[in-house]
Formats: sequence, C-alpha cells, structure tokens
Amino acid sequence: MATNEKNFRIKKGLTVGDGIIVEGGAVDFTNASEILGINADSIIETVKNVSAGTLTKGTVVYQSGSTGTVAEVEAADNTSASTMPAIGVLNEDLTAGSEGEAVFMGKIASMDTSSFSAGDTLYVGTSGALTATAPTGESTLVQNIGKVIKSHAVSGSLLITGAGRSNATPNLNDGNIFIGNASNQSSTSSFNDLVDAHVNVSTATTGQILKWTGSDYDWDDAGASEKAVTEYNVGTSAGSYTGSTTDFPVNYTVGQVYVFVNGNRLQASDFTATSGTNIVLAVAASANDAIAIEAFTPSNIVIDSPTYTSVDVTTITLGNWTFAQDGSGHLTISTGGNVKAKLETDGDFLVAGDMTAFATL
Repeated sequence: MATNEKNFRIKKGLTVGDGIIVEGGAVDFTNASEILGINADSIIETVKNVSAGTLTKGTVVYQSGSTGTVAEVEAADNTSASTMPAIGVLNEDLTAGSEGEAVFMGKIASMDTSSFSAGDTLYVGTSGALTATAPTGESTLVQNIGKVIKSHAVSGSLLITGAGRSNATPNLNDGNIFIGNASNQSSTSSFNDLVDAHVNVSTATTGQILKWTGSDYDWDDAGASEKAVTEYNVGTSAGSYTGSTTDFPVNYTVGQVYVFVNGNRLQASDFTATSGTNIVLAVAASANDAIAIEAFTPSNIVIDSPTYTSVDVTTITLGNWTFAQDGSGHLTISTGGNVKAKLETDGDFLVAGDMTAFATL
C-alpha cells in the first residue's frame, strides 16, 4: 500500500473477497454499512443528523439514538444531562436526516476558529457550540472537549481529545458541599442548612450554649458549671475586637464573669465589668498576650423553706458537754464541771473557768 496517502477509510465488517476502492486519495473497503475512518490526523465515525435542522461543521454532538449501526446525533448542550456528554464534533455540514462524518478524536481542519486563540482549552457549550470559558454553576455540566491548534477564519484547526464523558466532579455553588445521600451517591446541599439541621443555629439566642440531648444537639441556657469562653490575642483584630490592649468586647451578666491573662485569673479589682458588653483591664496587656473571658450564668437553685420547731429547754447535755441558758440571754458551755465559755445576746464570748482546758477546745 502506498505510504503517501493521507486518508485510509476502513469499513467495518470487512470479509474475505471484499474489494478495495480508491476514492480521492482514500482507500475504502466495500460491502460494509459503517465506516471507521482512520487518517494521519483523526479518528472519525459516520453519524446521522436526526435533528430538525442543519448541523454545521464544528458542531459538538451527542448520541440520541441509532439507526442500525450508525449513531444518531443532535447538538450537545451543557445545560442538560439528557444532551450530554458529547461524543464528537462534526467534520462537515449535515442537513436534517443526512449522514456524514464526526471526529471522535484528533484534528479538525479548515474551519473558522477566529473567535478563539491558539492554545485555548475548549468546552462543550450550549446548542452545539464550543466555548473557551469553563462553564459555571451546579446546573451546568463541564466537558473539556479539546484545544485550539490554529486560530483563523478559514484555515483554523482544532484537536479533539475529550469526547465521550463529562467531568467526574461537577461545578459546586458557593456555600454548598458534596455529601453522600441515602443511595450512597454524591449529592449537593447547603452547608449552613446541614449544620442547622443538627445544631439548630437559627434557634439560638445570645448567651446560650450547645448541649447534647442524647440524640442530637440543642441550645440551652448556661448552667452553674457551664460557661462561654471568649478568647483574644492582644493586638490581633477579631470580629468587633479592634486590637485594643485594654478593651475587650464580650457579652456577660454583671458579676458572672472571669478574666484570664496568659492563663492567670485576674482579681475583680484588676478589670471593670459593669456594662455587660465589654471588659476593660485596669493595666494594659502586652502585645500577643492571651486573653480569655469566661461568662457564665448560674442555674436557678430552689431550696425549700425549712420548718423550725421551738423547744423550750434551759439545759441540753451532749455527752460530757452541757449547754445551759439562764433566761437572760446568756448561754453557758461547760464540760467536766468547768465552764468553758459564755455567749451573750450580742454574740460576744466571755471566757471563764479552766482557761487551760478552754484553750484545748
């Protein structure tokens, strides 16, 4: 076979005895219904245009069906999964219902590529068009179909490399994440919605803490042993904190806040905490000091009112100890016959009796 031929078209289904026909520099094997074309630049396939209108050379197509062994094609469109992925790019104009060539892989020459620059990466666009702009948005499929070899209005050329599949990882909208669904497949969802479904951020109020209920998380008022900790690195702005060495924003209940500098708890006299919205240090902190502010809300503690029973006695003996009152507001405490102390109505102790014994009480 001559080695200087440019194109060799090999019909599938070749059997012994089939003839060889040379047409216009191409070698065809006859007696077959489908042509697989192989040349020095590309791999081509016979396809049939089943759309209502003409598809021009350079149109990106997807397979919508088949006629015998010939793929039926229509214009690919990246806005719908039903019109993707593209299987190739037409190598000639095809009127409605006609058959012709589509390049699956390799070079397409002699076409208008003037809207692109040499080296551009091309993607499947809408209505069979090529685009050098990567599609965006979750509803848009991404398929890199090839590159621009030459930019020219007449003799431009493309290299088709990505026919047959869309990108495995689709676009993802801002704020969304990929997450597995009940079918163990990738799906997209709002990160905020997923978090809120479990930690109920939308129901939280100022000063509440997140607690585990036994089956999920929920917000609750802080208890006696519970606290909200706000931390700052002195000099580094964060939120409403502007880098001050003395003034630190935090929400708290007056009288229910602790302040720590580099792990050391300050005395109440070392800071001012009267506003409920900020803490002011009496002495300025140094750059990069670690400030931790613990705001807490004690739980409500209810103690039943006690019931007292009045006992009218003048002397109570507990072992060797005797407690006696004389009816004039004096309580005498003695042991072993020795008075150890007297308590008068004003609360003063009057020491009496065996002073040595009293000292050993």
